Amino acid sequence: MGIFNKLFKKSEVTKPNEPEPKQQEEEPKQQEEASAQREKSESTIDITSEQYISGCNEMKDSIVAVLDDKDTSGYQNLEAIKEFRRQWKEQGFYVCMRDAKNYVDNLISECEDEERENITSKRHNLLKKKYGDKYGTAIINNKIIVGMTKEMVREVMRKPDYDDGQEYYYGRPFKKKMIFIEDKLKSVNGIKDPFWIGMKKNMIIASLGRAKDEKKNVSKGKTKLKWYFGGRKTRQGNTAYKYEVRLENDLVAGWREL
Repeated sequence: MGIFNKLFKKSEVTKPNEPEPKQQEEEPKQQEEASAQREKSESTIDITSEQYISGCNEMKDSIVAVLDDKDTSGYQNLEAIKEFRRQWKEQGFYVCMRDAKNYVDNLISECEDEERENITSKRHNLLKKKYGDKYGTAIINNKIIVGMTKEMVREVMRKPDYDDGQEYYYGRPFKKKMIFIEDKLKSVNGIKDPFWIGMKKNMIIASLGRAKDEKKNVSKGKTKLKWYFGGRKTRQGNTAYKYEVRLENDLVAGWREL
C-alpha cells in the first residue's frame, strides 16, 4: 500500500451483509458469463467486496490523519493527499469511489487555499518589515503615495513603460507620469496629450511605437523630421494620418492633429 503502511493505521472495516443466494442455480452459460465478468472487474474491484470497503475506510482515515497532523505545513499535507490519490488510482479503487473522490478533491482545494493564504500573509509581513508599516500597508493595498521610493512604486505598478531617470511613464500611449526627487516620489500626474515640446524621440517610440511614415530634412548642424501616426485608408485609397510630429535633433519641436 506504499505510503499508507508507512504513515497510517488501517481503520476497522464493517463488512456488508452478503446478498442471499439464489434459489435456483444458474445455467452453465450464465455461470461462464458471471465468471468472466468477475475476472474483468478485478481491476476495478467489486463494490460489494470486503477489499473495496476496506480500501475506502483506509483511504478516508489516512487523509484525516494527515490533516490532523498540525506539525506539518499545509503544503506538505497537500502533497501527501495527492500521493494517496495517485496510489489508489493505480490500484483501481479510484474508478468506483465517487464519494471518496469528491472528499479528496475538496480537501486538496482547502489545502491549496490555506497555502495561498500562508504565502500572502508571509509577503505582507515581509513588506511591512522591509518598508515600514506605512508604506508596506500601502503596497499591500496597491496604493501609490508620495514619499515612496522607486523600488516601492515597482512593487505596486511593475516596471515603468519608460524610465527617464527621475521620471517614470506608464501606459501605451503614456497616461501617467511619476516625478522623483532623490529617489522619493514627489508627484503623480496624468498625461492628456500624446506629445509635448521637448519630448525625446525614443520616448515617442516607447509611447506610440514607430511612425507610420517619415519625412527628413538635413541641414548643417540640424536634422529635421516629420513623423506621422494613426494612419487609415480613405475611400480614394490614400493614407490619411491623425498626427504630424515635427522633430529637430531628436526632440519634439511641434505637433498637430491632421
